[in-house]
Amino acid sequence: MTIRMRPVVGLLLLIVTACGGRGDRGAGVRDEALSDVLTLEGTFGAEDIAEEYILARPSPEGVGVDIEGNVLVVDEAYVKVFGADGRPMQLLGGSGEGPGEFARPRIIWMGADGYFTVLDGWTAHHFRPDHSFLDRTDLMFLDSFRNIMEVDNLLPQEPEAVYCLGELERVYALDSRDVDRENRSRKEIYLFYQDADSLQVIAHYPQSNFVSSPLGNTVSSGVWGSLEIAPLPGKRIVYLHTHHDTEISEAGVTYRLTLLDLKTMRSTHIDHHDPAYLPVECSWEPMSYPEEYREQQPEQWRRMQVMNQLVEEFIAERKFDCPVQRLYTDDEFIFVFTNARNDSSDVKVDVFRADRGYLRSAWFSVGFGCICDGYLYKVSNYFSGEEFPQIEKYRIDPRVYGRR
Repeated sequence: MTIRMRPVVGLLLLIVTACGGRGDRGAGVRDEALSDVLTLEGTFGAEDIAEEYILARPSPEGVGVDIEGNVLVVDEAYVKVFGADGRPMQLLGGSGEGPGEFARPRIIWMGADGYFTVLDGWTAHHFRPDHSFLDRTDLMFLDSFRNIMEVDNLLPQEPEAVYCLGELERVYALDSRDVDRENRSRKEIYLFYQDADSLQVIAHYPQSNFVSSPLGNTVSSGVWGSLEIAPLPGKRIVYLHTHHDTEISEAGVTYRLTLLDLKTMRSTHIDHHDPAYLPVECSWEPMSYPEEYREQQPEQWRRMQVMNQLVEEFIAERKFDCPVQRLYTDDEFIFVFTNARNDSSDVKVDVFRADRGYLRSAWFSVGFGCICDGYLYKVSNYFSGEEFPQIEKYRIDPRVYGRR
């Protein structure tokens, strides 16, 4: 093993089960955003290790760090565990239908207290901090979700996030659709909290990231909106919807983070305003078919033309992509990846402390990744070349955390 070194549109209040705190801890941009804050310390997972640990097709959303600092990577039918130094340590799972076994795992969500969840299709596999298998939730067949959604004439759909917070505690973000399949334009997203005694709705939003056609076609994009959730220590979470909890105006961008204590169900808010944010106009490349196919499949071509027209109308009305892309946490620190980029294509990241509000902003040369203990881990962009995939480990400048 080696580690190679290198020299909405209106701002909406969220639905919670108790009164929220005041949203007065945000602030505008006070300092120039920091630059050159990421240093690549090494890579691992591609060579000089046992064959079973060599990464084949790791998921960009399948990287996490446990409470011991080990790096967990979803790859093939396993969670491959590496030490912080890149040393192979353990294989979790494997192909099968037994406890803790997978078919096609793709996402891992790490809880603040060491519990973690691996998503395999519609099945959420939950693990304890020592990596032992806890249990699994078959989300497609869980009547408790269905019973709540049916009140609104909805049915559960794909999970967008699942966090295991303890032996019996879970947070679920589930998409939904109208019971009437003909009403394809109606979709909503729920945020649930489950403990030993109950399942309750924390938040509930109309879905904003898709366009549907009466003919059955749909088009969706993450830049049109998503519900972003991240764990905080002490059975707390932070979340925002990138469309419904943001507002773009001539004065810049404003967004609201909601911090929820799951023990008391009390919420507080951080409202952040950035007057320097420049909106990113929605773009769309119309779908098309070769001329020959159009003649052979006239009905399919007609459907595509209808879909293109609907998307163009949607974009004309929406105008701008969502100003927030992703949300991550590192202990008490909250990282909001915005849609702002500089001339070097670095991403502007707003950094907060859960107990203090806004700290400062920084330009990250890496768009997304798992952040833990002052490091960012991500899957290399192996699709763009002939190199094998690997995990890249970046040190985050302490100044980003307000440290010297």
